[in-house]
Amino acid sequence: MSHASSSDVEGVRNTDSDESDLSSSTYTNSDQGFEGAPMPTQTSEITGGNSRKRKRSASQDVIYHSSRPRSSFNTKYLRLLNETITEVNQSVTGNQEQVLSSSQYGITRWSSEEKALLFCGIERYGRGNLPAITTLVASKSEPEVHAYVQRLQEASNKQHLFGESTTLISVADVPAADEVSLQCCAEIEQAADTVSALQQKVEEHREKKRYRKFWRLNQQSADWVKKRFREGEEGIERVKNELPAAEILNLEAFLKLSTNIFMNSAEPEDNWRSYVSKRDVQRTKYPAIFYTAFQDLHNVALSITKRLIQSALFFAMSRLRASQSLRHPSKQAVKKCDVAAALDVLGMEHSARQTWVKVARRCKLGVYGKSPKDVLSYDDVEQALA
Repeated sequence: MSHASSSDVEGVRNTDSDESDLSSSTYTNSDQGFEGAPMPTQTSEITGGNSRKRKRSASQDVIYHSSRPRSSFNTKYLRLLNETITEVNQSVTGNQEQVLSSSQYGITRWSSEEKALLFCGIERYGRGNLPAITTLVASKSEPEVHAYVQRLQEASNKQHLFGESTTLISVADVPAADEVSLQCCAEIEQAADTVSALQQKVEEHREKKRYRKFWRLNQQSADWVKKRFREGEEGIERVKNELPAAEILNLEAFLKLSTNIFMNSAEPEDNWRSYVSKRDVQRTKYPAIFYTAFQDLHNVALSITKRLIQSALFFAMSRLRASQSLRHPSKQAVKKCDVAAALDVLGMEHSARQTWVKVARRCKLGVYGKSPKDVLSYDDVEQALA
């Protein structure tokens, strides 16, 4: 797998959902900026790439550069952003104009609260996004949600065809959307970039204040960890106290994975090199990761491991009890079949091979053959790795 043609620095924190980030904080306009971080002055360099989803959690090993001119802080955009955040944060059941009555569909009973969550999910995600709606409802399975949504659709179709009600809105009643001008899009992007840059400054300020010298983990941090491990018990104890996540996770490996795979997209805005100068790319070699992000990865790994062990032990004990009742004693040990059953229950793959087979497509990597001109398609890459 090759490196992309051009690139820059990025953080490694959660990149999956903009909405989850918006729902966790509200921005304020004050002399101290967002949550106490200094507001930029005219001499401040507020720069950044095109992707705000990643920039909010980006770790800044060097200064960001941007092709866009620096924009002034837009109070109106901030007000609109806060209104959107408030709308996302407010209780989905607290603003219902009409309280829905509970009812039963088949063997499944739907309470008024569950219905409110269901309709909120349909409004927010669309009726086709069943996994997201199911997550919001929480107390119902995806097949139950699908059955109810399908029932609603059938009732709607029937009412359109045979009903006399005029309250339903047809497609013809919905006015066409107005086209947004390119100038308006550019202004919104500039305002969003400013908010994004300020949010990044807030995160850096928070990390520096809380974790001091380890706020940004880079190759120097990885070298420090390796040196401490070579010192024996005393060095390992220092790692436990100062950077506990590194006791289990290999920090250097995570940095290399980010450099070569996860942040090495062929698309510049998804590539860590697109956010630093060429000189700084040669100097830093690797992107950096916030202490908090690395600790989050450690917590996730620990949680998954505990759940897997607990489930495997449960299946092993169940198997042993069954064998004892049949008077066919078995060796008291966790077997491969117990772990496989635990993986199935937890919805986890038995092997990580398929994950790595599809990593090039998922991370938008540029993959070459014997020369940079020999660009391989994702289908060819997956076929070769399968």
